[in-house]
Amino acid sequence: TNLNLNIRRLNDEYSHALSQSLVHNTVLQVLNLVSSITQTNAEVAILRILPETNLKKLYASYNCIQNVGALAVGTALRSSTLTLKELHLDYNNITAEGAKSIAQGLQENQTLEICQLNCNDIGEDGAVEFGRMLERNTTLHKLGLNRNRITSHGGMALWEGLQTN
Repeated sequence: TNLNLNIRRLNDEYSHALSQSLVHNTVLQVLNLVSSITQTNAEVAILRILPETNLKKLYASYNCIQNVGALAVGTALRSSTLTLKELHLDYNNITAEGAKSIAQGLQENQTLEICQLNCNDIGEDGAVEFGRMLERNTTLHKLGLNRNRITSHGGMALWEGLQTN
């Protein structure tokens, strides 16, 4: 089952209600929140409960979750109960700090196959952390890092991680 809330501009109250209903829902597998959340707190509330849901795909690009949301994602990715296979967080103003949390979460994750983080600001330090993650994670099949100010040093770290993978 899919729920498309694309461009609905949900406030904290509605996002909190949505996150609570997701915890008890065993049917919903795809949630589209692209450009839907008006406040960072609302997005973080939804991201924190991910391990308690049955979601397989989450589209949450263009929501400006920033590092606060990325830290919640990193924590969720470490959970052994997470069922998520696809995560789309493009255009969310995630910097190296948030990227490190996501990459560290992916080191332990065994379910996520696609992670899209295009057009953020993860930079060289974030790319190096993703390179380390690639050395350990064999489940991830697609990692989108386009337009993230990744230098040649970060690119080399990613390449080296792929060689070990």
